[in-house]
Amino acid sequence: MAKLRIVELTKVFGTKKVLNNISIEVPEASFTSILGPPGAGKTTLLRIIAGVEPPTSGKIYLDDQDITLLPPKDRNIAMIYQTFALYPHMTVFDNIASPLRAKRLSENDIKKKVKDVADFLGISHLLERFPRELSGGEKQRVAVARALVREAKIYLMDEPLTNLDYKLREAARAELKKMCKELKYTMIYATPDPLDALAMSDHVYVLLGGEIVQSGPTRKVYDLPDNIDVARYFSFPAMNFVECTVKHMDDKVAIKMPFTDIIVQKSEIDISEGEYIVGIRPHELKIMEKPSMSGVSFKARLRLTYVIGSESIAYADAGETSLAIHVPFIYKITEPKEVFINLDPMKILIFDREKRKRVWPR
Repeated sequence: MAKLRIVELTKVFGTKKVLNNISIEVPEASFTSILGPPGAGKTTLLRIIAGVEPPTSGKIYLDDQDITLLPPKDRNIAMIYQTFALYPHMTVFDNIASPLRAKRLSENDIKKKVKDVADFLGISHLLERFPRELSGGEKQRVAVARALVREAKIYLMDEPLTNLDYKLREAARAELKKMCKELKYTMIYATPDPLDALAMSDHVYVLLGGEIVQSGPTRKVYDLPDNIDVARYFSFPAMNFVECTVKHMDDKVAIKMPFTDIIVQKSEIDISEGEYIVGIRPHELKIMEKPSMSGVSFKARLRLTYVIGSESIAYADAGETSLAIHVPFIYKITEPKEVFINLDPMKILIFDREKRKRVWPR
């Protein structure tokens, strides 16, 4: 177990600044996600932490020791890649044992350590197979085993679940979270997938355009994104954004959207009059056959649904506005239909239209 601290780290390739003034603190025995789209700088950041890529400026501390210029072999940091990078000519046993043999451990020690980690990950029956004989999920477990057997201070994971199908990803998320909790490992996980961060991480850093735009406990960052960019990216399905006008009416506030008005007490949503953008997460919208007595209901035309595992995403048109709706069960339509959509006004987010910053909730 170890803690990691990165201070004002910058990386420049030629004239392109890939990482800009990155500062991160990773507590020991925690699971931290670096969340960002392809090209945001996630892999470069992990490579710098691992020591295979030097920073242009900045410092990296591992348990308060400056490791910025330390060679990779002296950092005791393990990295798991998206491609798994297994040796095709070696058995699973030899793949897992390879970092131990590099350390010149005895064969008895190697056998014990490989057996222990294989038992923990449930791959003991695969030890004599070659990578070509493994499924994607099995290869992923072998790659994790090869990293774990090193007993590193920190484990870096560069999108290791990207190549797995939906069901395998769900199972792998549960395994990685369990592993971090039971073994008390410090893990840093780079991913473009908001679901990975939500399912596994204690803390999240949102990396956009080479800069950390928001960080904190995962659920807090998800519930209270600082700006529209974070809200748009840290959401699945993508958040709905609707332009609105806010008007005051005595002790009430009217939030006027193209397809409906939300009217609440000023004490509930106290913001100035003006032009804003409302953010509505798809899971806060409910499909109804008739208007609800609570919340806000409006008419919409349901035009498309598709199923993801045991859940569904529906798309509806409220006037000229298209809305995505998360349905927590299998929901299908064969043709467009008229429905009502219900929304709890207290579950919306409101952003300043010009500055794009969240103004409510505060």
